[in-house]
Amino acid sequence: SRHMFTDPRTSERKVNSIAVLRSPRADGKEMLVLQVEYPDGDHVSDQDKIASLSTFIAVMHYLATVPWLSKDVIFITTPSTSKNHAALDRWLLDYHHTPLLSDDHMFRGGEIWAAVCLEIPNSAFDSVAIAFEGDNGDFPNLDLVNVAVHIARRVGLKAVLPRPQKRSDFWAR
Repeated sequence: SRHMFTDPRTSERKVNSIAVLRSPRADGKEMLVLQVEYPDGDHVSDQDKIASLSTFIAVMHYLATVPWLSKDVIFITTPSTSKNHAALDRWLLDYHHTPLLSDDHMFRGGEIWAAVCLEIPNSAFDSVAIAFEGDNGDFPNLDLVNVAVHIARRVGLKAVLPRPQKRSDFWAR
């Protein structure tokens, strides 16, 4: 489906494209969000978006075939000319604040448990860095991180996770 919005920076009308993967094991109360930018300009930097979009489509296809998926997944493509994730911010605002009985047919998939934004360079690479953060700096549910590591290894990439930071807690002394 389409989500129309006005870019706050340029006042132009833009479109987010949305696809929904309904998991047969899901109860419709929880979902994951996967986002990628699509090239919507004639810019050289948009070439980097092609690699991200290709990976995004491969992940969509892969997740549609796995039997263990227990959450619905919303796949969102946003225009690359909307800077600082303005397109995703607008969708998220509308998702939470559009009345259920409005003419805007906003898909509702339950509580958002996790979101992933794919950004992949167009140049060759042999590893992928997987950055993650939970609420208030805590570790998130690592299921999604494990899926990312599994997919990376399956396609022959080395998954690089961040090293834990040492906490300088006054009370730990």
